[in-house]
Amino acid sequence: MAMEGLKLVLKDAVKTELSRAAEKFGVLNKNDHESYAIILEEWEEMQDEIENAKYNLEEFWQWSKDNKMYVATERKVQYLKYMREAMYNALAEGIQVIAMLDKAIATEVHNAQPQTFDE
Repeated sequence: MAMEGLKLVLKDAVKTELSRAAEKFGVLNKNDHESYAIILEEWEEMQDEIENAKYNLEEFWQWSKDNKMYVATERKVQYLKYMREAMYNALAEGIQVIAMLDKAIATEVHNAQPQTFDE
């Protein structure tokens, strides 16, 4: 049940991001190439943040499994904080990925509609 509540919060964040992007760049993409490029850009930014978080987790794990007590607690805490910040950034990028997926879906649906020309 907690996951469903969290997903509702995330869906609201996606709607907010989609509205912000629509104001700045328009409601629809120009074509499939633009949709792909935008999704890919946000995806790669999310992946970069995940890799950053993973690096910090691996460092923490090395200190833990090797029982490196000489590593100061404040240093370990700092790396955990770096990881937390990277994950917030990854989540924000993930929200942007989902928003751009929604924009691409809207573009596809719009483009699939028969075009009528009034004279």
